[in-house]
Amino acid sequence: MKETLRPHRLRRWLTMGLLVASMSACDGDIQNLPATAHGLNNHQFTEKLPVESHFLQVNNEEQLYNAIELINRNADSTTEYHIEIAPGDYYLKTTQVEAQSKHLDDNSPHFINTGISLNCNSSIKLTGMEGAPLPRLIFDGLESDVGLYITGDCDIDISNIEIHTIPVVASAEQLISLGDSVVRSAIYLEGTIASNRSVSIHDVSLFDNVDRSALLEGNDIESTGIIIKHAERANLDRIRLERFYGDGVSFFNVRNAVVSNSRFLRDGARMRSGTAIGTITLTGSSLEGRDLDIEGYYKGMNIYPANGASVNGSSIVLKNSNVNNNGGEMFYIVNATNAITTLSNVQHTSPQGVVYPILQCNYADVISSSFMIANARPGRSYFDFDGVPYVVRANNISVLNSSISNSDSLPLQAIDILKAQGFVLIK
Repeated sequence: MKETLRPHRLRRWLTMGLLVASMSACDGDIQNLPATAHGLNNHQFTEKLPVESHFLQVNNEEQLYNAIELINRNADSTTEYHIEIAPGDYYLKTTQVEAQSKHLDDNSPHFINTGISLNCNSSIKLTGMEGAPLPRLIFDGLESDVGLYITGDCDIDISNIEIHTIPVVASAEQLISLGDSVVRSAIYLEGTIASNRSVSIHDVSLFDNVDRSALLEGNDIESTGIIIKHAERANLDRIRLERFYGDGVSFFNVRNAVVSNSRFLRDGARMRSGTAIGTITLTGSSLEGRDLDIEGYYKGMNIYPANGASVNGSSIVLKNSNVNNNGGEMFYIVNATNAITTLSNVQHTSPQGVVYPILQCNYADVISSSFMIANARPGRSYFDFDGVPYVVRANNISVLNSSISNSDSLPLQAIDILKAQGFVLIK
């Protein structure tokens, strides 16, 4: 709904007038543009400055790209934007832009191909219409590295949309040629290293429809659902990921991250890589998963230090969740070197089993959880650095009402350790 401009908003209206007029003159007119209002940005750790908010309603691809152009021309810290996308299919162009690698040790500029590229330094909302069918953003998963790319030191809220890649069977040659990409994902949200921004993604479904099975055993096929780089906090709720050959959600220097009420379904035929939820950290970080269904991943959740040492001061929590590694055995459910780990009401059910319910941590709480252990096979060693065959590897551990099944496949010393830790063993 358009607001009537009050006198104190007139100057900003005049500044934006030429842009608005040029966009209104074409068939790709953006509806309800602009609705201005004074408010405050929601950076909690920086000075709060007056900002102006613009609501952009789009109904087709042309209007969507007109809105993107408007935002990119005015990517300052005093302008907030809300793009509301009407139901329908939106086929995205492939555009080359300069971006950073997802990796924290690579500060060189790179070029990536993306369907949508947005630059914002205040806050941006990208949503479907509440109560309406979800709009489908569709991009070429071979030509484009990223479907939706947002950069800048801005708070981000994405909700009620779907993102799909175009269905296609990729050849081995095509997949190998993509191996040098610095990032490949449906959503890539890139911030700055000192960013205190907040990211919220909810009621979003992502589908990778590219058949990458020509390289089933390859470890270098990038195809991740969501990547977030540099943020104070990220809250992901009611997320659905299907068929991404790489990782589910990857956080890079995100200090507090929560993923809840979500389902990750991966192609289980390709089990040699793939982490459901992972954090690469520069400092103490917390990662929490709640009410998750995770299926087909080689690894579950981890916090890993960017310097390769330890993650002192970090914590990882997984609760009320089901894990099922269809297609092959799972390596671990959680891993957090020198961190505090909690597994509460976590059920792992799969004939292939998991090698390590907890690969490594400093202190572990395991509550009302059960794990199917992978069968023994030649070449596998359960020995830790001190020669002790730990299966649940924690320097300190508390176990309550939790069990390990298929324990007959373990070394006798490992069985004794699990009993001493407090697990009920089931053959």
